Amino acid sequence: MLWRVLQSNGGLPPDAVVCFANTGLEAEETLAFVDQCASAWSVPIQWLEYRNDESASHSSISPQPAAAESLLRPSFASGHTYRIR
Repeated sequence: MLWRVLQSNGGLPPDAVVCFANTGLEAEETLAFVDQCASAWSVPIQWLEYRNDESASHSSISPQPAAAESLLRPSFASGHTYRIR
């Protein structure tokens, strides 16, 4: 999909932001592929991961699902019922 955007616009549109959300469940090959796309196509990719301390990148992301699980923790203050399997 990113390649199609680049082809259609002659590069990345100036107002576009490319993001990759790390859930911690991706295969290492997927993470390497995203990093290779960024390098090969000269496209800055923002790596998203729940963290309290710093921004994420391919070299600092968590390979564990805890990154995704922390986003899925229910907030009981909202009064909604959640089921997490």
